[in-house]
Amino acid sequence: MINVEACLDWKAGDSLVISSTESTFADNEVVTIKSVEGNVIALNENIKNFHYGSPNVLNYTIGKVDMRASVGLLTRNIVIKSSNSW
Repeated sequence: MINVEACLDWKAGDSLVISSTESTFADNEVVTIKSVEGNVIALNENIKNFHYGSPNVLNYTIGKVDMRASVGLLTRNIVIKSSNSW
């Protein structure tokens, strides 16, 4: 299960991507929602890689970096159209 800040209208069967929180993008994962109750999402499969799930703020000379994983919905499509016909 994962907890998210907001899952809007996400539902069982939707596909999600969970971003890597390490130095390699190979730890990104695509998972499928089993169920949603509020902001708690149950998944059909186990997460294979480690992802920071609570604030783990690293202090660098340039500032602070919040290392929590981003979660994105992959099921929906969007179309971006330009008014120019290049």
